[in-house]
Amino acid sequence: MTLIIQIGLISLLVFAPLAFGSVEVWARSILELAVFGLAGLWLIQYGFARKAPAKLPGPVWVMLSLFAGWVLVQQTAAASLYPRGTRDALVLGIAYAVIFALVVSTVRTEREFNRLTLALVVIGFGVALFAIFQRYTWNGKMFWLREVRESGAVFGPFVNRNHFAGYIEMLIPLSIGYTVAAFAGVPAKGDTAWRRFIDRLTSERANRLTLLLFMTLVMSVSLVLSLSRTGILSFLVAVILIGMILLLGRATQKWLLLPGILFTVLLISLTWFGLGPIIDRVQTLLRITEDHSMLARVEVWKDTAKLVSDHPLMGSGLGTFGVVYPAYKTLPDQVFYEHTHNDYIQLLAETGWVGFGLSVGILGVLFGFIIAGWRWRRSPWAKGLLMGLVTGLVALLIHGLTDFNFHIPANAVLFAVLLGLAWNLARPEREEDTASESVFDRSRPSAAVAGLAVIGLLAAQTTAAFAADRYYRCGLELEKAGKLDRAGEDYRRAIGWDPAHPLYHMAMGELDERRYVQGDASVLPAARSEIERAAALAPTLAEPHLHLGWIRAQLRETASATEEFNRVLKLDPTNPLFQHYVGLWFAATGQTDRALGLARQLRESGQPAKAAEIEEKLKKT
Repeated sequence: MTLIIQIGLISLLVFAPLAFGSVEVWARSILELAVFGLAGLWLIQYGFARKAPAKLPGPVWVMLSLFAGWVLVQQTAAASLYPRGTRDALVLGIAYAVIFALVVSTVRTEREFNRLTLALVVIGFGVALFAIFQRYTWNGKMFWLREVRESGAVFGPFVNRNHFAGYIEMLIPLSIGYTVAAFAGVPAKGDTAWRRFIDRLTSERANRLTLLLFMTLVMSVSLVLSLSRTGILSFLVAVILIGMILLLGRATQKWLLLPGILFTVLLISLTWFGLGPIIDRVQTLLRITEDHSMLARVEVWKDTAKLVSDHPLMGSGLGTFGVVYPAYKTLPDQVFYEHTHNDYIQLLAETGWVGFGLSVGILGVLFGFIIAGWRWRRSPWAKGLLMGLVTGLVALLIHGLTDFNFHIPANAVLFAVLLGLAWNLARPEREEDTASESVFDRSRPSAAVAGLAVIGLLAAQTTAAFAADRYYRCGLELEKAGKLDRAGEDYRRAIGWDPAHPLYHMAMGELDERRYVQGDASVLPAARSEIERAAALAPTLAEPHLHLGWIRAQLRETASATEEFNRVLKLDPTNPLFQHYVGLWFAATGQTDRALGLARQLRESGQPAKAAEIEEKLKKT
């Protein structure tokens, strides 16, 4: 059973990055279902077999439970401004915690550590090689087959190069640490440490280490070619940390040759690939105060600070930033910011100071224990592997200051796996997965049954979300093809599977609006009902109110329509698209000053055509 779980974990680690980082609903659902299935196997094994699971410290379990409880309080106490998003974020967070627990419970022996670590290195090498090959054979499609649905700098299987960098920057230090650990295990002869070191270099087993260094080099080249500035900086910090650790460890100073050789060969390799674009990209850091993307992120952080001040204790709700932020956005653009580009600020905004404090406490306890374990470890194999694990984790934590890698499931899953490996490797006790009769707790089967029931509920919820998304996607395709009746059937099925998702109600309402425009006046009340439901499920979204305003305008309810349009401007005041539509309404209803005010804002934000249309409407009225 343990081997099956380990194989399942490796399969997940292969799937997660290749499924576009597992950011889409179908990939995330498959990931969650697979994790819950492995958790079910684990519960059966440890609930009905006489085996003791690996131990986690009491404070970690307590704080994890408190954090999950805090998120539930956000949802049940109506503190979450988007309960559906909070529910999804909680289920995904539970999946990450389960992955961590599975690694802690099933990877214990040196052979198991080496197996999983080598699998990670090979997976990272494969993803990196694919990314490099795709970069130089790019035809505008991911995997040369799929159109890119979202804007971004695609690299490898990730839509955003920064997320590829976040993924690979964890594996490069791990590969270096694994190389050091494996190299330390090669038998050698000699009177001095240096003679033994040279003997290892010339041994037959050193050929495997050459292959490891080659895979590490390919991953490093791919990271730099991604042109992710924070990714490159995080990688450099990780390499510096590795050098400092090796330098401070007197017995391991000779291992400084490995990162030194890697860095030298990396520079030579990049010269062959072409240093021009890389140098140009890195030089933008010298002009960071003029960089548009960085300035935009700073503005988002400032706006998020206002969100934090409005919800300091409870937060807006885990997973709610994307639907809450538009009301605070000051940037005059139509871009939808689902994340802050800073994982820590977003966590603070969504969970408040209480949730943020619990999260910091969990990481503090885990890292404190891991670092303490690294210090008492004497085995060169264990110290080398721990060095790679810790520096890989630190690299992603640094990257989190300017991006949202923890919201990319592939990256979060890898972080959880590395954290579980580091925890287990740092444990002072190394018991096997056996326990005496006296250890067996009679209440464990009951606890396993309860756990299986919870896992079943989570899996059922994930299955419903997956089915709803598939019907919704099919409905979109049918609507594009003009098959409105069949599209409506699929939208209704999506609502039946997941009635709490506002997107599905919006799709149904917009479809009925389209039918109304085509001449079927009888569907307008149904459209109104669906969009009102969407507005109730996501009260901070402006788009449902824009549609409600249009519907009430068609019903000649001028005052109610104006009220809805005013709400649109309140919920998303700087969106040029909304300013344009509302400005046209103000112009049509004789609200000249307000229409001119919106036209002026559109001109200031670089939208003269939209402003001119409002002004032309005013002339006609």
